[in-house]
Amino acid sequence: MSYSQELIEQAQKSGLKIIEIAEIIGSSQPWVSRVKRENKRLTEEQVIKLAEQLGLDTDRELIKLQIETAKTEKERAIWVKLLNTLIATSAFVSASAKAVITNCVECILC
Repeated sequence: MSYSQELIEQAQKSGLKIIEIAEIIGSSQPWVSRVKRENKRLTEEQVIKLAEQLGLDTDRELIKLQIETAKTEKERAIWVKLLNTLIATSAFVSASAKAVITNCVECILC
């Protein structure tokens, strides 16, 4: 299954109908059906619109699209490395923020 197909399927699992997905990405219902059925790809702009609607990180979603569309294995490896770096950085920032909040709460309670 392609990334575009996965994103459309995720949108449907969230409760959106094909016609609603088409409206969100500025396309037609037949086009969205073709993407889902024939392994067509969403554009970067369409991925951004749908990711925003679903509350997904648009940076990550665009990188996933680039991984799929990379022309060489070297390009693909670079995009995968970038995605992994983004994920690790996000996890670090989240953990750091949680630690700061926990420390502030402990200070308030003292």
